[in-house]
Amino acid sequence: MKPTAIVYTSSTGHTRKYPLLLGEQIGPPAFSLEEANSRLPCGSPVISMLTKGLASQKQRTEQDDRMLQLLSRDESYVSPDNLSEILQWCRKEQL
Repeated sequence: MKPTAIVYTSSTGHTRKYPLLLGEQIGPPAFSLEEANSRLPCGSPVISMLTKGLASQKQRTEQDDRMLQLLSRDESYVSPDNLSEILQWCRKEQL
């Protein structure tokens, strides 16, 4: 099932740039978690870029660690090149 949105959390604002860039590349709009809760029907398929709580988890997958590392960088790191692995995955999954 194709995602209807990209949902993210951002404390400082620069994490927001990744989902916006990803949305430009693959199509679905990006919403903060708060926006998604009010705008999307419950159960909507989404791409999750939620970092709140991820850093404090004791057991993270390798994929979780990579996502956290990517989203923890400052906004100068945001570029299509630095999203290349995520974009490859999206294309492979036909998202």
